Amino acid sequence: MVRFELNVKGLQSRIFRAHNGRVAFVALSLCGFAGIIESSELVTQLAHTAWTTRDARLPGAVFAITQTPDGFIWIGTEFGLVRFDGVHFQDWQPPRGERLTNRGVTALLGDRDGGLWIGSHSGLTHWIGDSIEQYHTSTGATGPAVSAILQDREGHVWVATIGAGAGGLCRVDGKLLNCDSALQATASPGILSLFEDRRGNLWVGGRAMLYRRKPDPGMTYSLPDSHLMISSVAEDREGTILVSTDSEGGLYKLLNGKLEPYRRTAVSSRARPSHLLADKDGSLWIGTLGQGILHLSGGRIDKFVRADGLSNNIVRCLFEDREGNIWVGTDDGLDRFRRFPVTTISKREGLSAEVVTSVLASKSGDIWIGTTNGLDRIDSAGSITHVGIAGSCSPAISGLFEETDGRLWANCGTGFAALDRASHNFVVQAPARNIGSITAATEDRDRSMWLSSPSQGLVHSEHGEIKEIVPWSFFANKKATALETDPDRGGLWLGFLQGGIAYWKPGESVRWYGSADGLGDAAVMDLHFSREVLWIATQGGLSELSQERITTLRAKNGLPCEQINAMAEDNDHALWLNTACGLVRINADDLASWSAKQTNRVALKVFDSADGMRIHTTAKGYYPRASKSSDGRLWFNVLEGVAVIDPKNLSMNPLPPPVQIERAMADRQECSLKAGLRLQPRIKDFEIEYAGLSFVDPDRVRFRYKLEGADGEWHEADGRRQVTYTNLAPHQYRFQVIASNNDGVWNHQGAALEFTVPPAFYQTTWFRLLCATGVLLLAWSWYRLRLRQIAAQLNLRFEERLAERSRIARDLHDNLLQNIAGFALQLEGLSKLVLTKPVLAKDRLRELRQEAERWLHDAREAVWDLRSPPLAGREFLTALRETAEDITGAKGIRLIMTVSGSRRPLPEELGEQLLRIIREAIRNAARHGNAREVRLEVGYPQPDTIEIQISDDGCGFILEEGAQKMGHYGLSGMQERALNIGADLKIATSPGSGT
Repeated sequence: MVRFELNVKGLQSRIFRAHNGRVAFVALSLCGFAGIIESSELVTQLAHTAWTTRDARLPGAVFAITQTPDGFIWIGTEFGLVRFDGVHFQDWQPPRGERLTNRGVTALLGDRDGGLWIGSHSGLTHWIGDSIEQYHTSTGATGPAVSAILQDREGHVWVATIGAGAGGLCRVDGKLLNCDSALQATASPGILSLFEDRRGNLWVGGRAMLYRRKPDPGMTYSLPDSHLMISSVAEDREGTILVSTDSEGGLYKLLNGKLEPYRRTAVSSRARPSHLLADKDGSLWIGTLGQGILHLSGGRIDKFVRADGLSNNIVRCLFEDREGNIWVGTDDGLDRFRRFPVTTISKREGLSAEVVTSVLASKSGDIWIGTTNGLDRIDSAGSITHVGIAGSCSPAISGLFEETDGRLWANCGTGFAALDRASHNFVVQAPARNIGSITAATEDRDRSMWLSSPSQGLVHSEHGEIKEIVPWSFFANKKATALETDPDRGGLWLGFLQGGIAYWKPGESVRWYGSADGLGDAAVMDLHFSREVLWIATQGGLSELSQERITTLRAKNGLPCEQINAMAEDNDHALWLNTACGLVRINADDLASWSAKQTNRVALKVFDSADGMRIHTTAKGYYPRASKSSDGRLWFNVLEGVAVIDPKNLSMNPLPPPVQIERAMADRQECSLKAGLRLQPRIKDFEIEYAGLSFVDPDRVRFRYKLEGADGEWHEADGRRQVTYTNLAPHQYRFQVIASNNDGVWNHQGAALEFTVPPAFYQTTWFRLLCATGVLLLAWSWYRLRLRQIAAQLNLRFEERLAERSRIARDLHDNLLQNIAGFALQLEGLSKLVLTKPVLAKDRLRELRQEAERWLHDAREAVWDLRSPPLAGREFLTALRETAEDITGAKGIRLIMTVSGSRRPLPEELGEQLLRIIREAIRNAARHGNAREVRLEVGYPQPDTIEIQISDDGCGFILEEGAQKMGHYGLSGMQERALNIGADLKIATSPGSGT
């Protein structure tokens, strides 16, 4: 805790806790942003949030609060400086190599240039960007303890200081503190407060005096007690200057050149003010030393203390941000107050009971509220008065209604009570007793009242006298929870608890409408005519009856929930629905578009608990549950009180939230947010944290983000305040984030962060070019190698074909030509026998003919070997079978072919050579062996092996003689082919045993 010990002659020893006066200049450019509720609202009707040192990152008592132009809230505590974005508290760390002279912060100012002025009991510090400047006086001494900092409309920064022999008023000139020596002597031991009023006057609060520093000449106003210290200065809505001191009831106003006591009431006379703040709506906030907060608004004063939720009753500072939120710094934390769109009036604000049963806005402008403890009246000034009921009547009010002539009636369970205008009390009317509670009421065109009594029926009354009671059996034993008079036909519309509605006119039959007609299939809670349309509020949606056609607005059409408890129409014909999820407003134009089927979904606005609306899932209370007062405000029964909203003052928050990128982390290492951020190569996780600095309702701030270079479109982040990207490719990126405030106003400029993910060496262009070159070289080498392989295969094939042709040529030369030559010689010899031995010549000629046919067959086979490819596109085994069958079939030889093992395809070259070998073997068996049967066995014993065995039952031969026999090259050809393909060829034969 920062303390100043003062021992000054003529001044008792006192202890002052340092706190700031008017700590910051904030340009509240809020044109048209008026308060949405009456200025006389109580502080208990405001939204309140507290953060204490126990449950938040607040290191100690809060002495100063300010807001910088970037939107952040800064909190000065006794143990350090904290930044707040509405969700997270973050301890401020000075730039590397810099430090504060003292961690205890006593004053703060966010200036127009984006800098932050920090006051401590060791002097003044200015931080902007990455630099920190410590300020000294013109004599070179370190600055005295700072109690307040202010920037005037001309841009000058003024500093209030305190300390024995050193306190006074200083102005920042360049890098020095230029202190007013004359004022320093007068103001000893120092100054606690600075304030600039609406006219530009600079006010200085010191010991026992208020000094007007600007304009010249200055003016001093003295307090009646020379021991008092002025701790704060403010200006009320009339322009009166107010000052506070630390004494009991120490509130003064400057009137006619004198400081006079401002006001003494039962509350304020015992309070010791510590700080003053006049907000933009004209309310005066008074922080006290031990009595919490006093709040003066509309001529009323109320208080808010620790028992109400305040973090501590010792208040050190007050601050209003640019959106109108009120911040309170105490000895134990931080509090924020903001105005609700929906105001609640409850027993805390003066109602006579905790439970409200009905609410009625009368024609006179008064608001009548029925409770479980009687009737309360709220007049036009906002005063609440409890109204008595004369006669025997239960204190619990179970219904209110008003006749056209303005006569007001209340049902107290045991009877009707009418308002006596002379005594302003209600008087029980004997004829109206014992009808029970009232759930609905309406007045017909004849000015008769119709009341729904669950226990009795539909009650017809004139001037408090019951004319008839229509039992519920007349309406199929359904009980009405809503009544409305038809303005055109004059009959009654009834909505029932069991669902459905009915139109009835006395003397006529009942016309029914239900879910089959399109009505919401649930209890009907309210009926309302608006411009020839009957609106029906049900627990299953909002139904519209127009021209005998019913349509229902449901959740699928945009309704946030279908359980509607009550409804009211404002002066602009918008419908307001009190639902199970909040108060819903639907504008007339949007309703008309939906009714005309121009849109399937209706635009609407929801006011929920964050807006001050108390929510109940089921309807509570009696008639009426909603009402509109003569000033246009709408009133809804919320059981624990009455909710009030003023549709004509629903000005939206027009301020788009400043958007800031708070932190970036690459693989869990924090990165600098300076321009030109360059990450490490091969980054895995890159996390960005951002903030939308709207403090009205931070939970309703919404975000959209996009990473240029990776995302093609904007992503909806809703309320999430961080995003993580994984495995970003090397690239130049730009991250953008935009945000909207609680009313959907977007800051489309947002914030951006540019960064680069550099490539690893293997991701660089030169490496890729090098790899591409290597691949091309490898491809070229493979291509050349393949060319060589193909050339070698072609050469081998050519050599094989050449060898084959050479063999055939030799065959033709050695066999065919020699045979022809021999044939010619035999013909020559035969010519000599024709004349001498004609019979012998004839036999010899027959033999020569047979030999010629054999030679012709051999020649044809040689030509086939030369021209026909063995496989010709067929699978090997198929080609093998067909070839064997061709040879054996021509000779009438039986062929037996078997295949064993897993069949596998053979390379074409290998298959061709095997087929030629096998064909030659079978042909030899058929030609020379005189075989009757040939066996062909194919086996696959191993994955890379094929075995083929050809056997016949022919005559066999001597192997050596067969291989060397002149004129026959079949066996040697088979050996050559086997050698070429790396095969083993084995021949086993002997005469008489086959081959």
